[in-house]
Amino acid sequence: MAIITQPYFTYENGEPNERKIYVDTRLVKQDIIRSGINGWTTTMRRIFTPHDPKTTKQTAVRAVMVFCRNQTSKTKYDDNVSRWMSLNAPTITWPGSTAPSTIALSDVTATASNKAIFVTFTPSNAENLSGVVILRDPAEIVTPDPLQAIIFYPTKTAASINYLDSPLRPGTYHYRAAAFELDGKLGPFSPDVSATVT
Repeated sequence: MAIITQPYFTYENGEPNERKIYVDTRLVKQDIIRSGINGWTTTMRRIFTPHDPKTTKQTAVRAVMVFCRNQTSKTKYDDNVSRWMSLNAPTITWPGSTAPSTIALSDVTATASNKAIFVTFTPSNAENLSGVVILRDPAEIVTPDPLQAIIFYPTKTAASINYLDSPLRPGTYHYRAAAFELDGKLGPFSPDVSATVT
């Protein structure tokens, strides 16, 4: 007898759902593989995988890729990750720019809530605005580090935005944020703000 195990992905609304993965295990006769009740049996067991990355590097890299996934099909994942590791924002136009952006953020605040922190910011203008990158660290962020990124928040308006960082363990969290443009120009980082989750 031979045991064959293969992943089985469920679908909702036509899209793969990574949180619902099963394994199809079949017990198959080695000499004659037949379909039917006498040839094999099928059992299903659920595989639980963590939904969130466990390291700061995984968080930063995944943040870039999640942002790029929602952009045009021409977006290059690896190149955008490399751009960000050099502290250049992701771009959807190639090769992109390394020049600074003039879009600044104002009214940046951090407010603690139940196991979460609201990070609020307002871009100075929306011309060529692509999004806002938010950095987080348990210590004061003196020098922005690419590995501190938790999200590239897509926005094209100059309206005030509240980002909910959740769930969080008890402790103090520091944030800085910067706007970036469609061609990858990165604006100045906001001053450090912090809040404490109890």
